[in-house]
Amino acid sequence: MRFAIWLIAALALGQPRPECDVATERLHSDSPREKAWGAHLAATCGLVGLASDISDQLVQEDPEQLPRLNWDSEGFWMAHAFLDALIELRPTLDDSSLNSIARGFPDAAAILMLQNPSAHQEALAKLRLRTPVSFAWVAASNALASMKSRGFAAALFRETRISHRVVITESEACCSVALVPFAEAPSSVQVPSDFPPTYFHRLVAKPVRGDAIVADGRTPIYEQRLLLQPGIEVTMPGRPERFINLQSLRIDYMSQLSGLPPNETEIAVEPLMVVSWSANLDADISRELEKQVTAMNHLAKALLHAGALDASELPMTLKIDVTMENRTGKPLALPEVPPHSFVLSP
Repeated sequence: MRFAIWLIAALALGQPRPECDVATERLHSDSPREKAWGAHLAATCGLVGLASDISDQLVQEDPEQLPRLNWDSEGFWMAHAFLDALIELRPTLDDSSLNSIARGFPDAAAILMLQNPSAHQEALAKLRLRTPVSFAWVAASNALASMKSRGFAAALFRETRISHRVVITESEACCSVALVPFAEAPSSVQVPSDFPPTYFHRLVAKPVRGDAIVADGRTPIYEQRLLLQPGIEVTMPGRPERFINLQSLRIDYMSQLSGLPPNETEIAVEPLMVVSWSANLDADISRELEKQVTAMNHLAKALLHAGALDASELPMTLKIDVTMENRTGKPLALPEVPPHSFVLSP
């Protein structure tokens, strides 16, 4: 009771809380538990001056190895105390530190980068390369698209599967689209009993109440901050399954950056040719491939005009994968069409 009375009086007089005074000492302890408490106090007390120390210590601990530790290990939970403190304090971190953090904790690194995306465009671009199938990839892509970040459009050209689908059919019924599931099963975890309350940060595409948007776009990405009390075993909720078509997202980004209608961009990247079997099939395919090359160069020209693509990034050699499908129900000897290389140079 006397401590509570002193604390109220201290706050009224603007004096620091006693536990805040020991944050630095605990952060520089050799004990992971003490370090976790130091980071927790730094976040609780708003000690932004300690953020650099927290970031340096996290990087020194090798973020790539920390996630591989057991859920009940002190090093694992110390790392999450560090990450929560950095996210809450919102310090100015350099790309080198963020890239290091991203090797082990891509979701937390993305959240940190997206607190000031214009200052971390290169780090966001590297994050996409490191996490090609993740919510972090979508979040980084959303941010780069909204800023028309230099190099993003060229990266989309390189990583997008440019295809031409030829379907031999006697009807016009087709054609399915493959989707990529993002899901995570529930996990049973427990913060060590002598650790501080620990927050676990992750990205989701299907938010619940209290989740904050971090990267708006066709598929918005949200930050989820889960409180885990020490000494209490809990089941971490799994991330709800959400199907995302990554190819469709890439096409959508190209459309957004170029200003072209989405259907026009889609037809340029992956047209569908539905034809009946004929002796002129090879000639028909060649003619359609040339049309596609023209459409791709038109897309590149629109990106150049919009300032999303730089002339120094061209010419660029790309290829069109041609797939053949027999939907006639009859045995047909379909021709083998090799990938069609072309030079993107509007």
